[in-house]
Amino acid sequence: MRRSYFAVVVLFGIVIITWAASQTASSDSSQNRLVNAIEVVPSEFPFLASIFWGASFKCGASIIDDRHLLTAGHCIPKRGRMFSAGLGCHQLSECAELKIERYIVHRMYRTQLAAGFDVALVRMSKRIPFSRRILPIDLPEGDRNDDYTMGDTLTVAGWNFTNKKVDGDGAGDVALDVPTKISVKPNDCSQDEPKNSWRVCAESGGTCLRDLGGLLFRTNPSSDSSILVGIISEKWECGAKNKLGSFTRVSYFRDWIKKAKKKLASTCWD
Repeated sequence: MRRSYFAVVVLFGIVIITWAASQTASSDSSQNRLVNAIEVVPSEFPFLASIFWGASFKCGASIIDDRHLLTAGHCIPKRGRMFSAGLGCHQLSECAELKIERYIVHRMYRTQLAAGFDVALVRMSKRIPFSRRILPIDLPEGDRNDDYTMGDTLTVAGWNFTNKKVDGDGAGDVALDVPTKISVKPNDCSQDEPKNSWRVCAESGGTCLRDLGGLLFRTNPSSDSSILVGIISEKWECGAKNKLGSFTRVSYFRDWIKKAKKKLASTCWD
């Protein structure tokens, strides 16, 4: 019963989960609760937004300026379906809803020409009201390779981390509808893939990450500013050992983001 009580309590706070890249998931019943979980204060991630399809949460997103959100391409619904953005909340039920005016999904997404390119830019119908709870995250500038270095500790932020039930009690996964973060180490996606490719990889550890569209970022200790490194672009297998998670690399799409902003602002946009 003590495990069930703990799971209920963490539903009402932000959770931090940290581990080194070399660590693996436990194989015993300790996986039935979040390991090394710490509740932190609201507004930890003022740049973390959410995408709703109708009234249902769909994805995470990043606030990048006072008019735009960056998210994954697959987080955009088919034409005709209503969707909106939620900002400035510590729980999904408390989000301030803003209407989405226009969006662009990368033209290479879901084509036979390339794998990946899972990125979309969303323009809000009015300016985002910045506050202590709502702020943008910085985009990487300069050379494409300056967003991170191997050995850095990066942070993954999202809404729906879940902890896999392994003791067979039939309770299923424990869902956390509050902002959460984990610390990860970047890893080579493959030996043949250059570092400046369109994606970033990191070991996922032993929990389940189901917040596609959420963000991977680096914090500068000297300025306390955060720089967006990646967008969560695939599900991590629950409880997998040394499983590499793949992120769409933001610095690779920096020029595309600038062009997409101009297109979305154009009165001739269709």
